[in-house]
Amino acid sequence: MKPVTEINTVHLFPELDRLLIACLRNLRPEDWRVQTSAGSWTVRDVAIHLLDGNIRLVSAMRDHHFAPTPNDLSSYEATVQFLNTLNADWIKAFERVSPAMICELLEITGAWYCAYLKTIRHDDDAVFPVTWAGESMSKNWFHVAREYTEKWHHQQQIRSSLGDEVTLLQNVWYLPYLDTSMRALPYVYRNMPAPDGIVLQFTVSDLTDANWFLKRNNNKWELFSGTDPKPHAHMRIEKKAAWRIFTKNLNGERARPYIHMLEGDDFWLNPLLNMVAVMA
Repeated sequence: MKPVTEINTVHLFPELDRLLIACLRNLRPEDWRVQTSAGSWTVRDVAIHLLDGNIRLVSAMRDHHFAPTPNDLSSYEATVQFLNTLNADWIKAFERVSPAMICELLEITGAWYCAYLKTIRHDDDAVFPVTWAGESMSKNWFHVAREYTEKWHHQQQIRSSLGDEVTLLQNVWYLPYLDTSMRALPYVYRNMPAPDGIVLQFTVSDLTDANWFLKRNNNKWELFSGTDPKPHAHMRIEKKAAWRIFTKNLNGERARPYIHMLEGDDFWLNPLLNMVAVMA
């Protein structure tokens, strides 16, 4: 095993955006109204949210312009509520905008977004921390990887609602999403006691190199990649379910049928059932 390292996702954004726009431009009018797994949001709503993400990130990180915020965003719950309000306001405002215009704006703003990502120093402190991983300060590479997971999982919500489960589950797209999301594991397991030396293995099925390990060192959990011949517990998550678990589409007992204990006691499984790698 070896400690996990920086995730480079910048090169993936242009093609991921191209896939999204090609998908949206092939939709029939009724397809835009199809319900997705993102709560009450339709395909149209998710596409509009992705547009908001482009504009919001460029405005904040490139232009240093931020929306007015409440006085108290000290808690995770308050931050989520604030973001939910911003998201709802944006979707409401875009009710008057045509699907063709949404696609054009996604294409234009996506180019701005990708161009800006190439200018930032990956080891500098990020404007926004990755709070679902328990961080109060994150490096830019992790913030950008988190943005990749946002774009990936929202496009997957669109595709899966339209019957395409497989395009983004290819290694080239899915592994960076999973590798980033798995960085939440030490935080998710922080309250799980264990003696030093205990190793837990997490595998996503039917993918190459989709293995992560938590090891207990000095009374805390640390994340590793690679191999370990004798983990104390080994959990395998079904490929098509992993992203749904990490985005709260499947959680708790609803997630249990999609996670298989290959080694060890079910005791080790409990934190994974409610793991979240998204601001929700």
